[in-house]
Amino acid sequence: MGDSDATVHADHPRNVEPARPAEPADAPQAFFVRSHGDIPDLDPSGYRLGVRGLVGRQRSFSLAELRQRFETHTVEATLQCAGNRRDELDEVHETEGIDWGDGAIGTARFEGVRLADVLLDVEPGPKAEHVAFVSADTCSTDGGETTFGGSIPLDKARSHEVLLAWSMNGTPLTPEHGYPLRVVVPGFIGARSVKWVKTIELRDSESDNHFQQHAYKVMKTTEPPTEKQWEQAPAIERPPINAVVTTPESDATIASGATLVEGYAFSGGGRRVVEVQLRVDGEAWQTVEHHQASAWVRARWSTRVELAPGEHRLEVRARDDRGEQQPEDLEDVWNYKGYLNNAVFQLRLTAR
Repeated sequence: MGDSDATVHADHPRNVEPARPAEPADAPQAFFVRSHGDIPDLDPSGYRLGVRGLVGRQRSFSLAELRQRFETHTVEATLQCAGNRRDELDEVHETEGIDWGDGAIGTARFEGVRLADVLLDVEPGPKAEHVAFVSADTCSTDGGETTFGGSIPLDKARSHEVLLAWSMNGTPLTPEHGYPLRVVVPGFIGARSVKWVKTIELRDSESDNHFQQHAYKVMKTTEPPTEKQWEQAPAIERPPINAVVTTPESDATIASGATLVEGYAFSGGGRRVVEVQLRVDGEAWQTVEHHQASAWVRARWSTRVELAPGEHRLEVRARDDRGEQQPEDLEDVWNYKGYLNNAVFQLRLTAR
């Protein structure tokens, strides 16, 4: 991914936020990069994916065997980092993590095999309830070094939208996006779409990996959580309903008059966006048109508003098909790790 129009939050590990969240039809490489360790250098010719645990038969697949044994499928999906919009929460109280703006989200067409087909081949045992993934990378944590990992419920893993993917937007995965193989779990936070996956394990409990048990949890405390608090807090699965203005940019100075305002809205878990509303300068909320190709991708919305010369405040909110709406204030969603910020989005700009 080129850095000329991006914010490089860190090089080691590599974490990059594009200036504008990418769509499949736009620059395929302009997709946010989230890494917890250095990007591994993997030789595809020697790559093997191990599947083990509570299964009828353990298996090991090369890339060629995955392609030959299982049917190839394509899924268009939006992946969103749980820390998207964290920088706004820092205005309330400092959080722990990368100061992502609203660009830690992207939509792409992924190609690969269904995880469900691979699981059917290994015959999950009667006690299997979770599917855990282990990456080939090495990450540093407070307790030393570990590999990245996480898990999803077996029911979700059996869903047709979950892939073991080798291609993104019609081209092989780049190293920073998980080459040669990654998991894609539409509807869940991006952390569950484990990159550089080397092992799949069926378990009767969630993964015991650090990034399942001691990260990606919402902790409503300003003090470092205790071990017991970490253990008791549930792991995050789906991102909540959210909407963002992407054009114009926050704090921009623009020409007065008719102004194009556009952005995205998204709700995880396969929920559809049913309404997007915009408010200008505290006046009445107005519903704006939006389009969403499927429940696994974010909606795009746009409208035009008349802006007189002066300072203006724009706010946007959305609602999904389960009735979930965005909370009004950042204080309502603040948490220690700065995850899942879905407060009503607002920006200020100047019209000349």
